[in-house]
Amino acid sequence: MVVDGLCIQTLIHPATSVWAVKALANGDIVSGTNDGVVRVFTRSTDRFASEDKLRAYDDQVEKSTLQAYV
Repeated sequence: MVVDGLCIQTLIHPATSVWAVKALANGDIVSGTNDGVVRVFTRSTDRFASEDKLRAYDDQVEKSTLQAYV
């Protein structure tokens, strides 16, 4: 995420490539990737995924990141 020309956050994807990205009017960011998953990134706590889904996402990111550096 870039604000005033400065990167304030990097959104990591557990996929090989990002095919589409859209910034929504409410500030959320939606992405579509080669793994067939559409992901919504938000700062609004009332739209957060469940703890289980967030944990699964973190696990996927960790696995894909490790593979990239091996």
